[in-house]
Amino acid sequence: MWFDHYPTLGPSRKTEPVLGKQKNQSSCVRNFAVSEREKARKSQAGIANRFFVMVVLAVLAIPSLTLADNTTLENAQPLILGEVVEESIESEGALWWAAHLVAGRSYSFSVWAPFTDPGEAHVNLSVQVFDKNGRLTPSFWDTGRVIAEPILGFRTQGHGASIIIPGEGGDQVPFMPAVTDTYFIRVCRYLPLFFSGPTPPAYPIHVLGLETTLFSPWYFIDAAKGYDSFVEIRNNSQVLKYIYVSSGIGPGYISAPLTATVTVYDSNGGIVGAKTVTIPTNGNTFIRIGAEFGISQGFGSVQIAHNGTLGAVCANTTTLSTRTGLSFDGPFKPRMSWSVFKR
Repeated sequence: MWFDHYPTLGPSRKTEPVLGKQKNQSSCVRNFAVSEREKARKSQAGIANRFFVMVVLAVLAIPSLTLADNTTLENAQPLILGEVVEESIESEGALWWAAHLVAGRSYSFSVWAPFTDPGEAHVNLSVQVFDKNGRLTPSFWDTGRVIAEPILGFRTQGHGASIIIPGEGGDQVPFMPAVTDTYFIRVCRYLPLFFSGPTPPAYPIHVLGLETTLFSPWYFIDAAKGYDSFVEIRNNSQVLKYIYVSSGIGPGYISAPLTATVTVYDSNGGIVGAKTVTIPTNGNTFIRIGAEFGISQGFGSVQIAHNGTLGAVCANTTTLSTRTGLSFDGPFKPRMSWSVFKR
């Protein structure tokens, strides 16, 4: 009977166990348990392997996204204003970005090579703005090209002196679009004149776009009560203009005034008028809104666009009455405050 081999499972009767047979029976039980555990382990491993294979196949079935190099206008990558973009540029290469810009406002675009010694790798860079039909900003070799602080294209000479060299170490360009549209920013790396030797290696560059427009939220005009508003503007920046040859001087940069366009809006956002002024370095000027634009009564806001970099201009709108002596201010502020904490 089957219970003869397993006394504890059989009928309740006294059976004398055989010692040798009991030893073999215990060994069989242990081997049977080990065998079952091994089968369970292998089964679990098989399930895990099948699951892994299914996951891999599912991942491989997902369509991969390939980003084209931004080496042409058609493949331009989006440029977020205020974001420092880092990318590698080949010798005599060009890279493109795209940004949506608003008519009448002002912007500044800069490029530099933060980790490259210009004396070792010939850091010669340029940045220009294009629309779909062609270039809109001058090259740094074009007479009349304007740059402002911080000046990127310079080389330090002996005894602490420095000279401005177009594109040496970096470049920047201000831009005031005539229409609201998508514009294209091209960065080029070129070899210096009379260069000879092996092609220099690629190096990383940083590209930065900023809006520099300033806004004042309030002006008030009431000629009958003697109220008028004054826009006061100061040029905080050193502005330089490139000349090729002038009176035996050049090529190089000479001091130039900053250009600012003041646009006055009514309370509904309509343009009342605009006036462009030039301001020398550390100079200032003002515009009397009521007298300048023929406003006898009304209120609104003011915008200033300029060809400097961020912080090149500070301004304020002061409204006062010549009869009562009462006055109040509407300080200008940038539309967005940028903080760049990257070299």
